[in-house]
Amino acid sequence: MSSLRPKTLLVVALAAVSAMAVSACGTQEIQVASGTPMHGGAVLFQERCAGCHSLAVAGSNGSASNIRSALRNNGPNFNVRKESYQRVLYAIQNGGFSGAIMPQNIVTGPEAKLVAAFLAKYAGADVHTPASPSQMMGGATVAAKPAPAPKQDLAALGATVFTSNGCGACHQLTAAGATGQVGPSLNKIGTTSAAMLKQSIVNPNAVIAAGYAKGIMPPTFGASISAKDLDALIAYLQKVAR
Repeated sequence: MSSLRPKTLLVVALAAVSAMAVSACGTQEIQVASGTPMHGGAVLFQERCAGCHSLAVAGSNGSASNIRSALRNNGPNFNVRKESYQRVLYAIQNGGFSGAIMPQNIVTGPEAKLVAAFLAKYAGADVHTPASPSQMMGGATVAAKPAPAPKQDLAALGATVFTSNGCGACHQLTAAGATGQVGPSLNKIGTTSAAMLKQSIVNPNAVIAAGYAKGIMPPTFGASISAKDLDALIAYLQKVAR
């Protein structure tokens, strides 16, 4: 058998290197240790979900950084949004909560359960800020005295709550640059009472806007949004939706 020419060997070597690069693509930024059960969930998330969602631990950055420039397919940022296993599994099986943007069953069977478990474990990593480290004084370790928390603008926090919970995917709100068409426009609800706005969020089927059917908006926000964030969201809507 004749030996391969040097030029042929070079072509074969380059092809092998290219194949290795392609096989590694997509998982090189994953921060979950390889060989652990959750690594498989991170890989699936990056392959199937990264185009529309952000999650640093999966090396994914598909959410919009600014809601004013968001596209229709920019989904929630899971760095700042906690999720439960059951909610994720429901969203996977039903195409999100509106069924209008995300395809149903983007992963199925054991893979869907693995992605749900992965998100339940890692979503919301940026929600809580770690405590300040202890300070060393006179050779002894003394806990740092926490600085007084600045008074937060409730409406400003509400803008973040609106974005992180994907409200703009279903509702129109000009002040937020949101153009969703699944649910009613929010542009004129600023004069609505806080009690009525709260009911519309936590029990959306209690009063249905004309032209819309029951069941479009998920009834789970009362559990997934904290009381503080809910008050902030209402304050934000009352301020800008006029």
